[in-house]
Parts: sequence; C-alpha cells; structure tokens
Amino acid sequence: MRRQLFGSGCSLAGMVLLVGLGACAKSPAQVGSGGTHGNQSGSGGSASGGSGSGGSPSGSGGSPSDAGHLDSVGDRADAADAGCQAGASDGSYVLIDDMETTTHGPIQLAGIEAPMSPGYWYNSGAAYVDDGGMSSNDTSDPPQGSFVFTALPSPSSTLNCQPSAHAAHQACALNGLYDTCGVGFEFAQIPDPDAGADASTSGGDATGGTTGTAGTAGMSGTTGTGGSTGMGGTPGMGGTTGAGGRGRGGAAGRNGAAGASGAAGTGGLSGAGGASGAGGESGAGGAGGAGPSVPMVTVPFDISHYKKLTFWGMTTTPDPTTESLKVKVSFPDTDTDPRGNVCNGGGGNTSKCYNSYSAYFDFTTTWQKFTVTLDAGDGGVPPDGGISIDPSWGYQGAQWLPTQVYGINWQAQRNTDPDAGPPLMTDIWVDDVYFVK
Repeated sequence: MRRQLFGSGCSLAGMVLLVGLGACAKSPAQVGSGGTHGNQSGSGGSASGGSGSGGSPSGSGGSPSDAGHLDSVGDRADAADAGCQAGASDGSYVLIDDMETTTHGPIQLAGIEAPMSPGYWYNSGAAYVDDGGMSSNDTSDPPQGSFVFTALPSPSSTLNCQPSAHAAHQACALNGLYDTCGVGFEFAQIPDPDAGADASTSGGDATGGTTGTAGTAGMSGTTGTGGSTGMGGTPGMGGTTGAGGRGRGGAAGRNGAAGASGAAGTGGLSGAGGASGAGGESGAGGAGGAGPSVPMVTVPFDISHYKKLTFWGMTTTPDPTTESLKVKVSFPDTDTDPRGNVCNGGGGNTSKCYNSYSAYFDFTTTWQKFTVTLDAGDGGVPPDGGISIDPSWGYQGAQWLPTQVYGINWQAQRNTDPDAGPPLMTDIWVDDVYFVK
C-alpha cells in the first residue's frame, strides 16, 4: 500500500535562525541531473534490514504550506563568495555524517555504544504501477536496496567552508497521488535476537577464530630414593659373674663390667630430587574467522540531548510554477513507526502509521542550509521552526518521543493524479548532516 506523507491542511512554522556560528553554504556550483535511471522494482528498505518509510492512508492529502526557511541570507549558496574562514565547527555542532568516508554508512555519529552499532543510509522510491498488477514501472537511481552516496559534479563546501565531494542523492520517476522519493538513515542497530544472534556480537563483522587450547604441563621429575640408615653397633657382652667364695660366707663374686655399645651406623645419603618437568607450551590462538554477517535489527535511539538538526539540500527537478520542490524531513519514533507496536495497535494494519513528527522545506536548484528545531511544543502547536504530525490522517495520539527515535528521512512527493500525464522525474540531494546541542 502506498504511504501518504503529505497531508492537507498541515502548516508548519518557519525555521529558526542558527546563532553564534558563521556557517558557510554550499558553493554556487549546481548539481547535475541523476544520470541514467536503473529499472528496479520493489519498495525501498533499510540497508540494515529496517522497514521502508513510506505510509499510505486512505483518502487524498494536499501539500502542507511551506514551513521551511533558510537559516540566514549568509547561508545561501549565492552568498558563498562573500567570504568565510575554513575550520572546525564549534562544540555545539555534532557531526552525524559527511558522506565522505563510506559508501552508505555506517553513520559517523559518536556516542552509539555496544551492544548497539551505528546504522546505515537507505533509499526509498515510488511504487508506481500502470496496470494495477504487482510489477512496477518505477526507475530509481540508485536502485532500490543498493543505495550509495553520489559524487558531486564539482566539489562544494558546507559548515565553515568544509569541502564536500559526495552527498546522499535519490532520483525517482513519480506518478501517483502518494508516490514518494527519498533517502534516510537509522541511528542504531543490534544483532537480531530472533535470528539467534548474540547481542554482544558486532553486526556484520566476521566471528573471531576459537582460541587454541593451552598445552599440557610437563610431569614433575621423580624424587630420588633416600639412602639406607646404617645398622646400629652390637652391644657389648655383659661381664661373667664371679664364683661364690668357699668356706664361711665367702664374698660374692663381682659382676663383670658391661660391654661397650657398638657405634651407631652412619645414615645413608639422601637421593637427589628429580628435575621438574618443563611446562607445556600454550596453544596458538585460532585465526579470525571469515564468518557470515550477523542479522541486525534497528532499535530506538536517544536524541533528546540535541536541540536542532541542520543539513544542506537541493534539487535539480523543481516544480516549474514554484521553482522549488517540497521535501518532508521526518523523525520516526516508537509511536509513529509500526516497529513500536503503537500506531498499529500491535497488529499488522499499518494504515495509521508513518505520520511521524516532521518539518517541511522548499529545495531549489541552489544548495541551501536548513535547520529544524527538535521540539513539538505543547498541545500540538510547535514552536517556530519546530516539528508536528499531520492532523489530517494517521495515528493522532502520537507523542514526540526524542528518546525513542529510529532515524531521519527526507522525502519528496508529487501529489499528482495518476492520469495527469507521464511520470515526473524527481530528485533530492542531502549533504553534511549535524545535530546542534
């Protein structure tokens, strides 16, 4: 089922200016079109196995009023020549991803600790079917399920004139009321317990080899036998008793003197102790295995300690009337994503899901810096530059839960009648994404 992303009657406040940092915009160089479009079918999904982010309720939805604004005139691409000093951003900016070090992730956000590991980027596209059947005539670039960052036709610059050579880009052919085209990423993932994975195992890495068994310790040498004890000397013979005297009471003979005792025998020498046996060597550790990838599942992540999100965006396919393309930036959480089992009541009906807290921006053919305040306000009324759900469809009991956010996605939508004409080519570009404390 196609997912409705833009509801009618949704009006969001403009974006708050960022203060305290002389940020620079993209250089004036414009990005070319997406090139040849692959002919792939199927809905987009997360590289880590997360669900796609589209949603489709019944009924039609109109485009919400424009709520996105540039941070300031100085952040416009056409002001880049005004001059800026390259250098590191101040401590209030926290990099999520600059898209320069990997092909599609993992994201670079610090603070994602074990057993969690950083999530990946993914793409999503329309599900246009011209005959009502299961086959799709959509073309997407990059193809669905094969998202990679795209090299810019010419390098540009973002925060504090940091150079940029790659960006997240998605191009789609849209034809239909709820067709969308987008990119996004998920914050964190863990090994899937339903697949028998150990939560302490890092996703995607090969399992280490088994450590070798320690060698057996050598036997101690036999102790030498003690020498024999010497025999005691033979006692001396007693003296002979004298014979009694004759006649009147002769004196009794004297006893003979006792013989001298024999000398004690000398003790034998103690045998020398046997040498102790040498200890056995420890077995060598097993080599690291090239094991299979570990199945991963996306989990909610806490972004409550950040106040804002900032990024750079543009399109090469603006509406000819407005000269811009409306792009929705969403923050799916456990109340609005079916993985949280709230919007779907714990069942399989997802028709009220995907109405995530969001903000809207107008992308043009020039790189611009955009900022959204991560605040839903009170009573469904967001502050200036804040986020809200669409009041015209979806689960209306959703609360903004910044401690339970799955990720961020950017989506463009063409609210066009399927019979209005051929599919419309649509593309969006997103570069250098930061949180602001």
